Amino acid sequence: MSDATIILVLVSGTLLLILIAVLILLYVSLRKKKQYRHHIEQQETEHRFAAQLMQSRLEVQEQTLKNLSAELHDNIAQVLGAVKLQLHLLASGTDDKEQQALAKEATETMRDAIRDVRSMSHVMNGSYVLRKGLNESIEKDLGRIVAAHRIKCKFTQSGEACNLGEDRELLLFRIIQESVANAVKHGNPGNISVSLDYTPGALQVTIEDNGRGFDKMQARQNGGTGMMHIEERTKLLKGTVDINSEKDKGTKIVLTIPSLDQ
Repeated sequence: MSDATIILVLVSGTLLLILIAVLILLYVSLRKKKQYRHHIEQQETEHRFAAQLMQSRLEVQEQTLKNLSAELHDNIAQVLGAVKLQLHLLASGTDDKEQQALAKEATETMRDAIRDVRSMSHVMNGSYVLRKGLNESIEKDLGRIVAAHRIKCKFTQSGEACNLGEDRELLLFRIIQESVANAVKHGNPGNISVSLDYTPGALQVTIEDNGRGFDKMQARQNGGTGMMHIEERTKLLKGTVDINSEKDKGTKIVLTIPSLDQ
């Protein structure tokens, strides 16, 4: 066999090996790309399912709140109103000063109870929230907290409001409402503040209290649903949430929600 033939065979063999190696690498690359695409599609499917499930739960919750709101406003408030009228008649129908004073005090207490029930029924009703808007609904809910729990509450808003859309605005209000309720229930705070800071294309919401605080890791291990609900609902808004809390140092929740214009 001549030298030229040997060289030709070696070159051909080398090129063949290189071609086989390239084909193998190409096959592995395409397979990995296909697996990655499948993984992404599977994740997107899971996210869509989780979002749909969460949305269904929210719709059921909204309907439940609406029904309870109507019950509070139409039935319980009417019953309390009737009791208030009876107390007023009792006070005006006796000459006993002590009984009059007690009946008057009970009437005022009943008046406050009627006001609180109606206020609660309003913030539970999604239609009311959509009609009155985010700011007024937050202020009304905080006012109810002040009246019922004697906690100092502060609400501030800065910047030019961006377009969130009605459904997203209602969902954001529920997040704020739940965050405040969790602070009252678990934190025993003396102060709660809610601030809305509108920036170009987004809204930053800060809910802060000076209560007991909690250990985030321990809360997750104990299966606490408060943080989970807030995080899941924020995902539906395509936003981000940052929850900072330490024992005896209060809690600060910062939400960043993009506008529909982005």
